[in-house]
Amino acid sequence: MKVIIAPTDFSRASKNAVRFAADLACSVNAELYLLHVCQIYTIANILAEPLRRERILKEADDAIQGLHEEIIQRTGKKIPVQTAIVEGEVVPSIRSFSARVRPSFVVMGTHGLSEIGMLFFGSTTVLAMNELQWPLLMVPPEVPFREFKRIGVACDFRKIEQGFPAAEIRELKERFDATIEVVHVKPPYEEPYPVETVEAAMLLQDMLHELKPSWHFIDGESVRQGLVGFTRGQNLDLLVVVPKKHRVFEGMRRRSYSRAIAMSSPVPLLSIHQ
Repeated sequence: MKVIIAPTDFSRASKNAVRFAADLACSVNAELYLLHVCQIYTIANILAEPLRRERILKEADDAIQGLHEEIIQRTGKKIPVQTAIVEGEVVPSIRSFSARVRPSFVVMGTHGLSEIGMLFFGSTTVLAMNELQWPLLMVPPEVPFREFKRIGVACDFRKIEQGFPAAEIRELKERFDATIEVVHVKPPYEEPYPVETVEAAMLLQDMLHELKPSWHFIDGESVRQGLVGFTRGQNLDLLVVVPKKHRVFEGMRRRSYSRAIAMSSPVPLLSIHQ
């Protein structure tokens, strides 16, 4: 049976992501884990008053049990729903828990931070996007689940020869009987398509030919604006991105690109590593 993990900090955005995960789990017949990471020592260091470990854990348990009851009612007991509370730093704890249960998806909410906030403070979800090797589904605030009938795949045609998650995209297409829309956005500061990009596009065509995708090459003021406009214009249900490892100085630039996509996407964003 497939497994879906829905980490939650009990905020409004994360609770919406939990409900989204529950509806997705019913759709794909998956077991759902509600996961809360308790940062006890971090909280204790910030607050002036001493906080007892037992009290923090009790409050977390009360909150997750209440959420569990809500999800059981929502799903009508059609799927197994488990809860787990672990102590530690958020992303390493999610990574460790994922390694044990091997999820098909980790579903997290985006909190809709401003671009300045994302730049200077980051977010747990964007950090998870960079650090987790499991498919990470990022759900914008207030967005409900709907089946993924139109799936966009954003591609910059870089390092295609190192691999591409064609099998995962094929599984999504088959499960939801979806159409696939591959999109590349060329911002004005980039040169016209060099030979390397054309060769990479041809290689990707070979990888995805069985899926019969539509191909879109568009110009945009920025990659972010181009993808957001394309997502809305095509009425997509899901946008897939493929984070890559970069050299240090290249990575400094591209991390902000990943944050911008996660922050701005009007539909759920699925991050699948190569």
